Amino acid sequence: MKNLYQQEWENNQRHYSLIELFRIFPEALSSPYKNYFERKTVINERRIKKLSGSIKRYLIIAYQKKNDFTKWFSEQLVYYFFGGIELSKYIEENKKISWLLIPRDENNKNAITPQMIEHAKDYPIENLLEVNKQNFAFCPFHNEKTPSFYCKNNYGYCFSCNWTGDNIALIMKQNSLTFPEAVRLLQ
Repeated sequence: MKNLYQQEWENNQRHYSLIELFRIFPEALSSPYKNYFERKTVINERRIKKLSGSIKRYLIIAYQKKNDFTKWFSEQLVYYFFGGIELSKYIEENKKISWLLIPRDENNKNAITPQMIEHAKDYPIENLLEVNKQNFAFCPFHNEKTPSFYCKNNYGYCFSCNWTGDNIALIMKQNSLTFPEAVRLLQ
């Protein structure tokens, strides 16, 4: 059984993502590991092709149904029981592997890193709007007499115009910026 100090120490330890570990230990992508990832990608591509073919056959049958609900229900059955979940898993795994294998240009000034996005998401929405004690602000997208824009955890929702989004989306819409420009602005 762990004592209180050991548990607190473990909870305060930094947990690295796979991408961060490969940046710290670039030798992990050396020849034997790189070959493993390349083989894994090829195997996943074969599985994706096979599952896509079988799912297509089942979906052709599902699309012959007349009723919209029956079509939807048939699609869900095919997805859950005939390989849709595995297909999604293999596609996602190949995306991660390709991200690791394709070197990124870290010196590119226009590149947006995941750390920059996380830093921008942490920027308080209260610094962008005047938020009262009940977490309401005046919506920046229309004129109103009473605040209807609810803010919490760097997300906002307007009860009048139904706009919803995080602080990055708010800056993008307010200033007509692209996503990379908004992320840079919130740094």
